[in-house]
Amino acid sequence: MWKHLINQQDEIRRAYIKMGPYQPKLAEYPRTESGRQYHRFQYTWFDQFPWLEYSLSKDVVFCFPCFIFENKVPRHLTFIIEGFRSWKRVNDRVRCALLMHMGSPTSSYNNAVKSAEDLMKVSIHIDKVLNAQTVEEV
Repeated sequence: MWKHLINQQDEIRRAYIKMGPYQPKLAEYPRTESGRQYHRFQYTWFDQFPWLEYSLSKDVVFCFPCFIFENKVPRHLTFIIEGFRSWKRVNDRVRCALLMHMGSPTSSYNNAVKSAEDLMKVSIHIDKVLNAQTVEEV
């Protein structure tokens, strides 16, 4: 996202947010070998983690809000650039990689979610507030 011109970034972000994350429903997702077992992405994870975006070509998931609000140097490369594929670590209770990514209320994930919500609330944008103030003054 940071590669786009700064004055176009919010418009591009809004377009992405309106489309939402890509979450295809496949009859069967590809299997990934992990030791002697095979694991695969589960469609039901979209219900648990609606912020997931699935890549068909790479068989990985990304964090949609973190991708939209990535910095020049992303802190979580796995969920923004490389993609996450350790399916065995999803239902691993306390050590669930997706829950760990979400983190605390002040995590980068939660900050990205808040930024997306704020971006879509046009009524709180500074230009709207200033216009309303000017109308009141007149």
